[in-house]
Amino acid sequence: MDRAYAIAVDASGNAYVTGQTASDSFPVTPGSFSNLYHDNGDAFVSKLSADGSLLLYSAYLGGDKGEAGMGIAVNATGEAFITGMTASPNFPVTPGAFDTTYTGAGYSDPFVVRIAPGGVSLVYATYLGGDGMLNDEGRAIAADSAGNAYVTGWTLAADFPVTPGAFRMAFCGGVWDGFVTKFHFGGVGLAWSSYLGGNDSDAIYGIAVDASGSAYVSGWTTSTNFPVTAGAPQTVIGGTSDVFVARFGPNGTTLPFATYLGGVAS
Repeated sequence: MDRAYAIAVDASGNAYVTGQTASDSFPVTPGSFSNLYHDNGDAFVSKLSADGSLLLYSAYLGGDKGEAGMGIAVNATGEAFITGMTASPNFPVTPGAFDTTYTGAGYSDPFVVRIAPGGVSLVYATYLGGDGMLNDEGRAIAADSAGNAYVTGWTLAADFPVTPGAFRMAFCGGVWDGFVTKFHFGGVGLAWSSYLGGNDSDAIYGIAVDASGSAYVSGWTTSTNFPVTAGAPQTVIGGTSDVFVARFGPNGTTLPFATYLGGVAS
């Protein structure tokens, strides 16, 4: 079983792909940061040339218990940023990274990885998540021009690492919440991190960042009290589950706009 979940393109038209593989013969390349396959399935990252004729690099990414790469972004220098989920206590975190200890107790933690141009090494690799027997998943990632990574997904953890002054510092309730986290350039700390959600289930699948550092996220919610903003196009949930679109301010302390987007199922 091999599955691709996300793709990004650099300024030269090269394609960067991530996903999950259960193949010990997946096409990895000599000199990449990892040619080692683990039996429970690994994430992978592959870079293809603009005309599709060359595999410029390709590597496994994971530990002993299973991984999936769910989101990928690339910056102007050709560094790839990946997020996903891991259940491995030996995921290849880097010294000094934000969180080097797996706390998922057999369940999944998000991971965040920054790969050097050419795929030869990891600039940083870190866990991101709360403690205990709860699944947290990284689903999408973006990078700004300064090399900061913005990660999003969902969490069931009441102790997910949020930052003082963030828009939402407490778990919102219900089944799971979305999260949005901005890493500093070197992956050693968080610039800001916030929950996003309401009284039921909230999950974030997409993220984009503008030139000012504002993060735009989209996903779905079943929460009737999702924090929509006054004057938004839709301030009341339309069905049992609606799309939402929201924007965080550059420092993660404000939500300048948030709206439901959906109708009533026929």
